[in-house]
Amino acid sequence: MQKKKIFGFLLAATIGLQGIQPSWAIEELAALEVVARIAPQVLVGTVPEVSSVKRSSRSVSPKPGTLFSSETRGLRLGLRQPDLEKSTEFRGANYRILKSRDGVEFIPLLKIDGSVQTLAILRSPDAQNYLEFDLELPTNAKAEVLESGEVVVVDLQGKLLAGISAPWAKDSSGEAVETFFEIKAGKLIQHVLHNSKNYTYPIVADPWFGIDLYNKPTVTFHAKGYRINVTPTAWGTANTGIATWFAHRDEVKTKLGTNAWRWTNTIQEQFYCHIAGVPFSLPEYNLESWQPLVNWATSLTAYQCNPDKGTWY
Repeated sequence: MQKKKIFGFLLAATIGLQGIQPSWAIEELAALEVVARIAPQVLVGTVPEVSSVKRSSRSVSPKPGTLFSSETRGLRLGLRQPDLEKSTEFRGANYRILKSRDGVEFIPLLKIDGSVQTLAILRSPDAQNYLEFDLELPTNAKAEVLESGEVVVVDLQGKLLAGISAPWAKDSSGEAVETFFEIKAGKLIQHVLHNSKNYTYPIVADPWFGIDLYNKPTVTFHAKGYRINVTPTAWGTANTGIATWFAHRDEVKTKLGTNAWRWTNTIQEQFYCHIAGVPFSLPEYNLESWQPLVNWATSLTAYQCNPDKGTWY
């Protein structure tokens, strides 16, 4: 998967090759052990080294409490946790851990696809049952929560600018904890209803913020016609609610550039079928011009998105 410049400098002001003082190391290791035990999948695809992060001359000096901030494609985007205690910032080689005043720990992880997944660790029933973040959005942009639980940031024309995948939360036994997003007065609020029953602590929850749903598509030619090959990013595979499919389509068509004219109705139905088929349709969607036009839902259940073969690949 190709590394992205987008969000490449999100942690520019907070990530550094700094040594960890001995008094910090135990607490820092403990937080990552919690994540590795409860949700090891979130550590996959993180930027392995700070040297691989390309810093931009357009990067933004973040305000206090900023988990990440970016200015790219003419957009200024950010996520802040205003209740952070500045004195409890623990730095590692390519991550940091920050604490809020009530003891919730936050670990923003930069992914190689350019997205940022911010993990929150709630260690006891005394932790508050919501996580509040300030959203920093472009002018004339708005954020809204979809029925699927995802958050989309769109411009006045309805074009997707960025988004946040549907939230999740798990306790240390692996049980799902009820959680959902709310947008209120310019803030993103993740409600984590950990007081609703007897959960096993600690609990891990996350907002996962990103822009790119897909890497750049390619077109290959075959005896029967052509094939559009599309690889979703990790963040793209986490945002597959049907209400966002317009954004998936628009992004791929835009990235096709001069090949956008090759996007036909049959290509589109195959594309929707592959989105609906995640994770079975991964890692790449192969959309073929010679396939017959079949509604995506029918194709998914009857043909695994390939009507001429009846198999995923």
